[in-house]
Amino acid sequence: MVDCMRLLDAFEVRREPPVNLRPEDEPMFAHEYHRAFGPTDMYLVDRAVVTADGVVIRRGKPLPGSIFGPDAARVGPRYVAGNLRRRRRRFREGRYLVAFNPWSGNNYFHWMCDVLPRIYLARSYVEGSTLVLPSSHDVPFVERSVAPFGLAGIAFFEPRTIASVRDAVIPGHIATTGNYHEPTMRALATLLRRHVLGGDASAPRRLVYVSRRRSAFRYVLNEDAVIEVVTRYGFEIVENEGLSFEEQVALYSETRFLIGIIGANLTNVMFMQPGGALLELAREGDAHNHLYWALAAAVGVRFGYQHCAYEDTREGDYWNLTVDPDLLARNIERMLEAA
Repeated sequence: MVDCMRLLDAFEVRREPPVNLRPEDEPMFAHEYHRAFGPTDMYLVDRAVVTADGVVIRRGKPLPGSIFGPDAARVGPRYVAGNLRRRRRRFREGRYLVAFNPWSGNNYFHWMCDVLPRIYLARSYVEGSTLVLPSSHDVPFVERSVAPFGLAGIAFFEPRTIASVRDAVIPGHIATTGNYHEPTMRALATLLRRHVLGGDASAPRRLVYVSRRRSAFRYVLNEDAVIEVVTRYGFEIVENEGLSFEEQVALYSETRFLIGIIGANLTNVMFMQPGGALLELAREGDAHNHLYWALAAAVGVRFGYQHCAYEDTREGDYWNLTVDPDLLARNIERMLEAA
């Protein structure tokens, strides 16, 4: 049995350009001013198996709504056959919620922005169900972030196995990663803020520079010079690695101005209140990684950017930045003046 119901109709997103957009940089952003996405469905499925990628297989076929966009090309007969040969972890009777993707294990951005919005949309159907996840997701922020949804618990299975469930609810993917249904993101952020704070957030007042100096890659090479500039303007220095999920929600709910290098550390812009401002430090020439511009737009936060020289450390998205301190000071002054 497979029942399908519509969770969200097709929608369009229109984004304002960065507030400090230079005319010569517009080609890097213009292709993201307008995006359109199809509808999102939810599936109620009996007697299915779940792979460590979040793909649901029933009667030898993958459920299309469970396939994460970048994985569509590889989820074919060979993928299905290989997974069905794996050892199964069988879960007891009861309803199970399946909502994760290959990137969301121990990844704050992909969990908060790809997965939690799906659970939010399906919230009236998942109360009392058990969230089934591969053990890569056994990290504190996952458990803490689902607390408002009234789940019965979380059940983990090993990544090299598959999970066998008799009754599952699967909310479909909403948009390609780095894109958002804006009303859903705002409502999700409000729900989490109220759950953590016990009510509505106070008026935002803090100026925050978030550092990635503990990271193995994608950090600022000349951060001492950057810290000298930002502290001159009253910014406090924060490292998210030392904060619990609740502490991050509380901190960024109070943040009016945020500066940071592109990366999962900027996910918390979702908790900032409308009217705040983000200045993102990014590598020069990057016309692809606009997920935090899109996130800021989704929650009503003004977005600015500073492109920086960078050094690759290895193939892939592994690089570090050198920030121009004088340009940073000018961008900060523009950010504060706009307020």
